[in-house]
Amino acid sequence: MQRRQVIRAFPAFTLRLDKQVIPKDAVLEDFRIGLGHEGLRPEDYNVASFHYEDNVYFNLIDEVVPNIRLP
Repeated sequence: MQRRQVIRAFPAFTLRLDKQVIPKDAVLEDFRIGLGHEGLRPEDYNVASFHYEDNVYFNLIDEVVPNIRLP
C-alpha cells in the first residue's frame, strides 16, 4: 500500500462525483496512479486515486501529484 502526504490542499472527487477539498497535511492511503486506479474510467492513465477518511477519491494526475509527497 502506498502512502502520500498532502503539502497543499487540492480538490478531488468521490466515486459519487462529490467534490471535496483534501486538506494540507492529510495522509492519503492506497495511493494509485494510472491503470488500476479506483476512480471512474479505470482505463484512463491520467488519473490518481487514494483513500482518505474511509472514502475513495480521485482526480487527474496534474491536480494531485504536485500537491503531495512521500511521508
